[in-house]
Amino acid sequence: MTTMHEEEVVKEVEVLEEGEEEEQIVGVSETYTLIYGVHNRSRIYMDNLGFKYYKRQVRGHRVYLVCERQKKRNQYCPSTATVSTNLNDNRIHLGYYQHYQPGVIDLNVPFLRETIGERGIDPAVTSFMRTLYSNEIINHPEAAPNHTFIQAQERVKKMRRRIFPGQPLDIGRLAVALNEALNAMYASTVQNPPSRFFQQALVVNGRSVVESLRTWMQLTNREELATVTLVGIDGMFKTVPRVPADLKCFLIIQVVFKSVSFPMVYALLRSMTEEVYAALFDIVRNILPLNYQCVCFITNYEKALMSAVQ
Repeated sequence: MTTMHEEEVVKEVEVLEEGEEEEQIVGVSETYTLIYGVHNRSRIYMDNLGFKYYKRQVRGHRVYLVCERQKKRNQYCPSTATVSTNLNDNRIHLGYYQHYQPGVIDLNVPFLRETIGERGIDPAVTSFMRTLYSNEIINHPEAAPNHTFIQAQERVKKMRRRIFPGQPLDIGRLAVALNEALNAMYASTVQNPPSRFFQQALVVNGRSVVESLRTWMQLTNREELATVTLVGIDGMFKTVPRVPADLKCFLIIQVVFKSVSFPMVYALLRSMTEEVYAALFDIVRNILPLNYQCVCFITNYEKALMSAVQ
């Protein structure tokens, strides 16, 4: 048996609950806008009230959406909606309505975030991340306080890891990966215009003796290379990759141009014999356009190397 005081308390609670429900109903969701999501090339549906939805599935001519809070356990919301697959039709129809107020959304942030991300993974863009961010916040100054450099940098790092080739396990697989058409953009220098690395394995008497050969064409002008008269060859670098285990040395060929030394050829050798050096130099002569009749070669004191040069 309830008292008069308890009945008054119950009525007051019911009135408060009705008031809260009325505050939750702030309008009717009628239209939507597509905005950029956090992930690369992802899109979020936002209705005219500011509620956000993710695409769940497509059936026929309808796109089925779920509230963004369906992925949050502590703030779960069962709201659903549907829109037409026709992007010109921006009407939205709700199945279950939200039970919370929409948050404040800075629509400038998605555009800044997407622009930085697209430029950050563009192989043609060679700017440092700090420079890229500074240039873009000039175009989107309102979004700068809500999207910091650290946030932009971390997002671009994750995007690059997803789209760039996987890290090879050894130098041989690196050479194979760089020769694939899919990775052609990573096999060139950063010069303007770029020049392609040359990679190949050298086989002498049926045995692969050069794991990887690279030429760095820093002097792209053949006329400049033709004026080179001094070339240094150093094959005494013993620091080599751990895999494969049979690598013996790291050889570098440098040219001296206007009193500056330019490394032009890098080779990882499995053997250090005169026969191997001679076969290697035959390849170098074909890809490095020097005036060999006028070139003086300087090598370290290694008989096999000196004999091969002669």
